[in-house]
Amino acid sequence: MLIVIGVLDALLFYAGDILAMYGVLLFVGILLVRRSDAWVLAVAAVFFVLNALPGVDSMSISTAGPDLAALPPDLATMFTARAPVAAIVALGGPIGFACPFAIGLWAGRRRILERPAEYRTLLRVVAAVGISAAVLGAQPAALLVAGVYGRPGDGLLQWFGPLHDATGVLGGFGYAALICLVSVRLRNGGLVAAVAAVGQRSMTCYLLQSLVWFVVFTPFLLGLAGTLTVAGTALLAFGVWAASVALAEWMRRTGRRGPFETLTRRVTYSAIGGRGAGAVAPAGGAR
Repeated sequence: MLIVIGVLDALLFYAGDILAMYGVLLFVGILLVRRSDAWVLAVAAVFFVLNALPGVDSMSISTAGPDLAALPPDLATMFTARAPVAAIVALGGPIGFACPFAIGLWAGRRRILERPAEYRTLLRVVAAVGISAAVLGAQPAALLVAGVYGRPGDGLLQWFGPLHDATGVLGGFGYAALICLVSVRLRNGGLVAAVAAVGQRSMTCYLLQSLVWFVVFTPFLLGLAGTLTVAGTALLAFGVWAASVALAEWMRRTGRRGPFETLTRRVTYSAIGGRGAGAVAPAGGAR
């Protein structure tokens, strides 16, 4: 179901869609879910190393502007340019995400993110080390893209992108740990409940953002890609996020699931003959 929705999103709205990639990645999950911790961690290590191998083709060090798949001038170009990109992202993306996927599976077995108070020391170490590594590892690529220095030779350049990508994975772990540590101190007030409502309807909010970017930036629609400044784009992004929070909170208060979450559940439970449907939480507490 994720692959179907993701492919449609990639062709119609956003060429870099990640839902199809997540769907493909779940096939890896089928192979890992019953394996031992040693197997899961070994797979994580292998894919982490793969993404750290030197190469000059990383998007992290690219200064090229958006291509036809991102900003198609017409409908025909949109479909023809996006189809191969969607396939590459869906089939190649799992290589980059298999490591955090496997670590997430390992952490989920221990319910580390669900019980942050019990794992406070571990989370503090992961937050400090992961975020620090990500910031430091991003500097060579960030300074290059910002134009602080000229393009070095390929012998040096080939390490910049993989360094950025590999330490970025560590940064993802670090930010997840930091959010858990902050959550221990947060009271479950209105804002916390509203943000949680977005997580409970994450696919719907994600696709809503794809629709907004499609309308705002596509050349044959509003075509504001060459008009908005970096600050204007950031302001737009914040506004869209705030709107998605407000929408998710309204759904929570009125007892509604996200439409795409509902669709996915219906297809899933119909495919397994309805087993497990009775265990689904009510709309206000969807997980």
